[in-house]
Amino acid sequence: EEAVFGTEYDVEIQRMDVCSKCQGSKSETGSAPTTCTNCKGSGQVRRSQQGFFGQFHQVTTCNVCQGLGSKISNPCKHCRGAGRERRTRKLVISIPAGIEDSTQIRLSREGEAGTNNGRPGDLYVLVRVQTHEIFKRNGIDIYYSQPISVFQATLGATIIVPTLDGDTELEIPAGTQPGEVFTLKEKGVPQLRGPKRGDQLVTVDIKVPEALNDEQRAVFRQLGEMLGEDGLDENQKGFFDKIKDAFGPE
Repeated sequence: EEAVFGTEYDVEIQRMDVCSKCQGSKSETGSAPTTCTNCKGSGQVRRSQQGFFGQFHQVTTCNVCQGLGSKISNPCKHCRGAGRERRTRKLVISIPAGIEDSTQIRLSREGEAGTNNGRPGDLYVLVRVQTHEIFKRNGIDIYYSQPISVFQATLGATIIVPTLDGDTELEIPAGTQPGEVFTLKEKGVPQLRGPKRGDQLVTVDIKVPEALNDEQRAVFRQLGEMLGEDGLDENQKGFFDKIKDAFGPE
């Protein structure tokens, strides 16, 4: 139901956030990074070497400041100079109507804080949809098997069928055959990115009585003699065979 109609979930996650004390500067309050003397603030070191074909120049990342151009002379004691700390964060995840199993939802900038005050990453939420007790889903359509009696199938009836929107009436016409499918329009799943809504397909499962008393057997035998089996197709013959089995031995 939540996947069909949408919902919201309150969740808690642990992630690396900007340090609450130094705000990502990595330094204690009142102190500032100093310029790296090895690279003179450029973050790169240039080395020249004389070769057989002339002089070569090689530029590498400064191994003293790791390319930052500055050094932390008085690191923040709270984060130990990392600029980030692990914190618990509460988020509200909005599940859109019509979402399917194994869908990923991306929450922009709700991932871990970037290093050196870089852009925060994104959080990806994998949604798993549990199976339903009575409904099956295929895309935007819902499938349901409805048991009915022999009398309802033969004479016709108005039955109550459960749907995701609540119970609704379904007309069963006289002479309904086993496995016949009826469509309840727009009782399925809303399209995730569109205005359409799927249908609910109801397959009737005709329940043949497993045991009959003498009076009931007599009625069925009389009905069988009146109808006969001439002209019945294979499905109808199979249906009457099930009724015969319910009679038991003569």
